[in-house]
Amino acid sequence: MSPEEAVGQPLTRLFRLEENEDGELPLLAAATSRSEFGGQRARRGAAPTRC
Repeated sequence: MSPEEAVGQPLTRLFRLEENEDGELPLLAAATSRSEFGGQRARRGAAPTRC
């Protein structure tokens, strides 16, 4: 996917976020508390499709 195609796409189409050792997603926790975050692990590619 080119940068132009990525603009406006949900992050979950670009990355698969991984939980930290506490089972949390630092990016999500920071967004909900409106605070800074660090240590968010991610893998390339979309999250697996679920039915």
